[in-house]
Amino acid sequence: MTNKIKSSTFFVFGNLLELINMKASPETVLKWKRSKMTKACYKQLFDEVEKNSDETYMSQILKRIWPSGDASKENIAYAIAVIQTMLNPKYDKITMSDTAVKNLITKNLVCIY
Repeated sequence: MTNKIKSSTFFVFGNLLELINMKASPETVLKWKRSKMTKACYKQLFDEVEKNSDETYMSQILKRIWPSGDASKENIAYAIAVIQTMLNPKYDKITMSDTAVKNLITKNLVCIY
């Protein structure tokens, strides 16, 4: 599921987010995370894709992962946590660790409920 979340994120952001090999060196990952493009996408996650629309980048990513809209709240919270962790310039890895994602899952579940 994590791979689908990541690929959906790159698809939705398109040219706004530079592609990166998930097996890239730590130096390459740091450079990618600290790039203007990645930082901008991280900041825009919950912004409207177009003015006066209800569609955010996050909602488009989630719709791409679950086109039928049948995801559980826990799965949605997990997906949001993965996306936030992947793009977060303060988290210097592109791989997901349990510790990095668990706190965000909890916060996201609170927001969803």
